[in-house]
Amino acid sequence: MLMYSIALRPDEYKWLTDQIGNILFDPLFAKFCLEDCCDKIDIPKVLCHGDIWANNIFWKNHQDGSHSNEVKAIIDPQMAAQGNPAIDIARLLVICSDADLRYAIEHEILEHYFETLKHEACNLGYKIKFTLIQLEQAYKYAKIYQSIFLLSMTAFLAGAKPEEETAQRFFTIGMEKIASRTKAALEDILKVVKHDELVKLNK
Repeated sequence: MLMYSIALRPDEYKWLTDQIGNILFDPLFAKFCLEDCCDKIDIPKVLCHGDIWANNIFWKNHQDGSHSNEVKAIIDPQMAAQGNPAIDIARLLVICSDADLRYAIEHEILEHYFETLKHEACNLGYKIKFTLIQLEQAYKYAKIYQSIFLLSMTAFLAGAKPEEETAQRFFTIGMEKIASRTKAALEDILKVVKHDELVKLNK
């Protein structure tokens, strides 16, 4: 799936994937990003949904039928597992937002998550034993995993091209959006691969 995605859009992807190296195809590195990194940076594993993205979140409506910002339900928990506490945040941001928006809001979202978790844990008589800096480190590895997943979506979605002409136009726009997000995500991986010591040790 990954190789097919690269073959479909070589101008955007191949020069990046060539520099990233074999971590794209290494299941042990994926496991490192998903869970093993937690032991390395001394952050606890948590229950993760595993597939948080726009299509798996339902929102409540106001009485007039307009959308609210209150979640009604989160569906499709079949990938739920214990792991990196930032994995769900990374999936939502990497897949569902453009890079410029993601860069602008990711620190604020991680900070809000951390403060909310700390507050709720305190209410239950627990104390969070990790820092925001550790959470941001976990997010960095989670983002690598979700970026690799996003790369595979090019091939997956290419097989769903509609036959109707109007639908094809919207499909093309959507694919360009995915390609843009994927290219930015791969660029992010490259920065980490070049500078992060844990990635160098585990790739």
